Amino acid sequence: MVKYCKLFLKSAKKHLKDPRINKKFLDFVKAKTINPKAKFGSSDSPANSKAPLGKAVPGIMHAHLTRDLSAWYIIQDNDVCIYGIFRHADTGTGTPSRTNIQQQAATRFKNQQF
Repeated sequence: MVKYCKLFLKSAKKHLKDPRINKKFLDFVKAKTINPKAKFGSSDSPANSKAPLGKAVPGIMHAHLTRDLSAWYIIQDNDVCIYGIFRHADTGTGTPSRTNIQQQAATRFKNQQF
């Protein structure tokens, strides 16, 4: 099952207006519904466990929908819990990485309920 939190709703409203991104996200959801643990493309990977996001939400993953947009999620049991769709700048995971923005994102993520 796929679950969403309030943070997802806010990010979806912002990003899913674009039909190309909406389609890619629906493909992501479909793939994760079939097999939550299967990779969605080569960029579907866990966050660095030593970085703020990885520390705050152990096991958090992200899968690129575009070069700059990723779906952030965690697998709990067999459920895919989606935090939202965010740009690298939103999560501080771009180049260079921004620890203060990662810490802010980590706080938002860890306070979400599914």
